[in-house]
Amino acid sequence: MEMILEDIKCMPGVACVFCFDTRTGIVAKIANPQFSDSTLSSVGRTLAKIFSGGKQLFADLKSVQLSVDQWSTFILWITGTLYLTIIHEQSLNPNLLSMTLAQASKDLKAALAAPAAELATPPIAKPDNDSEKVRQALMSGPYPRVLAAMENALAKVMGPMASIVFKDTLEKWIESIDEPNRKTLEKFAQMLSSEIGDPEKIQAYEQMIAPIFGAK
Repeated sequence: MEMILEDIKCMPGVACVFCFDTRTGIVAKIANPQFSDSTLSSVGRTLAKIFSGGKQLFADLKSVQLSVDQWSTFILWITGTLYLTIIHEQSLNPNLLSMTLAQASKDLKAALAAPAAELATPPIAKPDNDSEKVRQALMSGPYPRVLAAMENALAKVMGPMASIVFKDTLEKWIESIDEPNRKTLEKFAQMLSSEIGDPEKIQAYEQMIAPIFGAK
C-alpha cells in the first residue's frame, strides 16, 4: 500500500495522500510535515460524510473533489469503508491525476484482496462487554423508537448526510457510556447537535427532539 501511495505523492503538486477507513482511521499516509494525523483524520471523516451524502443522491458516485484557494482535495471510494484521499495544488494536471488514480484504485483493491492485506491494516478493536451491554439494551424498550425519532429529526436539518453522522455519533456515544438512560440520551442529543454546526439548524433540531425528553 505504501508503494501505491508513493507513486501518487511523486506527482508534481501533490502535498498529501492517505488511505482512510471510517472504522479504524488512517490506514496509511505519505504527507508533507504540516499535515498531522489528527488533522488528516478530521479531513478524512468529514470527506467520508460528504461522500456518503452524495452517494445517497447519486448511486454511481465514485469520487468527490473540493477546491479551496490554491488547494484541491480529492476523495476516491476504494471498497467497503476505505477511501483514498489526495490533497494537491489546483495546477496539477487533471488528466495525469485521473490516470494515476484509476491505476491506484485497481492496485489498492488487489492489495486488499491479497491474504497479506490483513497484516497491512490495523485490526478493528472489538467492543468491550459494557458496549455490548449498551447495544443489547438499545434493542428493547423505548430506545428503538427514541433513536429513530432522533435520527429522523436529524435528517430534516442535515439531509442525506444525517444517516452517516447519526451512525458515527451513535458508536462514539455507546463507547462512552455505561448504560442508556435519560441522562446519557441527553448527552447523545448534545453530541448530535455539535455535529450539525449551524446555530439555526441546531435550534430547530433541539426543538424537534424536545418532546422526547419532556421539554416544553
